[in-house]
Amino acid sequence: MAEPTAVTPEQLEILEAYEKGLRLQDTIQSAGWKDALDLMEAEVALAEFHLMNYNGVDNAELMALHRRARAMREFFQQTQVKIQTAVDQVEEIKQAVENPQLVTPIGTPGESW
Repeated sequence: MAEPTAVTPEQLEILEAYEKGLRLQDTIQSAGWKDALDLMEAEVALAEFHLMNYNGVDNAELMALHRRARAMREFFQQTQVKIQTAVDQVEEIKQAVENPQLVTPIGTPGESW
């Protein structure tokens, strides 16, 4: 019987990405995911509303409202992109495991992969 081989850091990273993607896949398919997105979107909209309806003359306050609204919008959008990317990687990892001949190694020919 062959001895088990140690898992490389790269393999561990792939396994962790796969597991994270599966968990996130379950999350975005759950009944509450749309509700969670709606709640986050409402918070972003509220920050943008406060910015658009600011009547004061304090430039520092206006800039703070702008930074807050922009940061919230960027966070909301980037979080969705990162979650979808993690979910998409699940299928890519499955394909790579099932069809290792289709995987393009990282590096240049002649390097030991």
